[in-house]
This record gives sequence, structure tokens and C-alpha cells, in this order.
Amino acid sequence: VLTCEEGYELVDSDLASLENMIKLDLIYPMNPDKVMAQLTEDYDSHLEICMLAGMMSQEDVDFYKECKKNKDTKSDRYHDLDKKRHSGKTVNYSAQYGVGKAKLAENLEIKQSEAKKLLDAYWEANKEAKTIASRFETKQCLDRTWVKNPYNKFWYELRSDKDRLSAVIQSTGDFITHLWAKNVTDVSGRLSMIYHDQLDLIVKKGYRKGIEKLLRDSIEMVNTRLRLNVPMDISVNFGDKFS
Repeated sequence: VLTCEEGYELVDSDLASLENMIKLDLIYPMNPDKVMAQLTEDYDSHLEICMLAGMMSQEDVDFYKECKKNKDTKSDRYHDLDKKRHSGKTVNYSAQYGVGKAKLAENLEIKQSEAKKLLDAYWEANKEAKTIASRFETKQCLDRTWVKNPYNKFWYELRSDKDRLSAVIQSTGDFITHLWAKNVTDVSGRLSMIYHDQLDLIVKKGYRKGIEKLLRDSIEMVNTRLRLNVPMDISVNFGDKFS
């Protein structure tokens, strides 16, 4: 639990959908129209996976979205579709890191044949990402394989060829977060905590507008420096205690 002294408050700010946004930025040169469609407010990648896997129809997706929009979420049909969407969400996050059908089936408590359909659906929806990953530069050094990150030009150990995409996305996420943090500290001179894709600060009360501008200007500097086609965005929350 993070707390602060009287007269001060906590600022909690994190990068929105960081890993997915990096993936979209990577595939943008191959299919910009697809990326822009996925950035619309109505798009739901988890529902798309369910449709491609044959778990939902377009009518199901439309029903689910309408119920969620109207906050009418008490029906059995909605709850059944929500459980299916959870499967789509799980595969969206785990397939990127090379999960196999056996482990996915175990995690979701489903048959391996169903897990395979979900994985096939994921790679159908993300075929450009697979192609991009195959193009990442690799080399052998010190009896190990290394992959070159296209954003920072650093080399990262690659323990398995299937980890190409996740290695680049994770290392890029870390790089972006630390660039953002540096921009913040260059101006404010302080940072209370940094972890994963999140920054926390302790600031005097009464400066919310200026603090939020600092955080947003700092991530915009990262977007400009890296020339991102899909700019990173952040959320900013204030409070007396976070846990």
C-alpha cells in the first residue's frame, strides 16, 4: 500500500495497452488499414478471436456489445458470451508468449482441440505479427542466439525462436517506460516508483493540471523520438492511497 503525508497526494499513471500498442506499431507498415480499424473505440480483439474460432457469431458479438453499452449484463446469454470472451482474452495475451495448446487447454479447462482452434484464430488475426517477427535480425554470440530490437537497436537473448515477438515487444515496453520516466524526472527531478508500465509520484496537492500535463507531454516526447505510427497513451489517477 502506498500512502503519503498530509498536504501531498499520489499520482498513478500507466501506459494504456502497452504491449498490444507495440504489436500494432510493428505491423502498421504491413497493413495500416487493419491497424487503424483495431484502434477504433468499438473494436474488441477478444471478441474477434472468439468469432474466428467459431465460438461466437456476428449476432452474438453485436448482442454482447449492445448489452455492455447499455449496462444490461444480467442475462444468461450475456454471461455465457462473457465467459467465451474471457477465453479470447486469455489466448490474446498468452499466444504472444508462445503458449501451446496443452498449456492453454489446462489454463482454460477446455479440450486441447478447442485450445487449438483458439490458437489458430489468434495467428489468423495476427498473421502480420508472425511475419514481422520472422524478419527480426538475429545472430549467434557466446553460444547463444540474440534478437535485435528494431526500436532501440539493443540485442536481447533469444532462448527459443518462438519467443521472437515477445522478446521484442517486452523489451520495447521496458524501453518506452524508462524513456517516459526519464522525461518526467528531467523536469520534476523526482519519481517515487516505476514498475512494469507504470509510474508513481508523490506531489503537493493543488497541482493536478500541471502534473498531468507533464506526464502526457513526457510520453508524447517518446512517441516523437521513436517515430511511432501508433502513439502510446497513458492514464493518470490521483489519490491519497494506492494498493
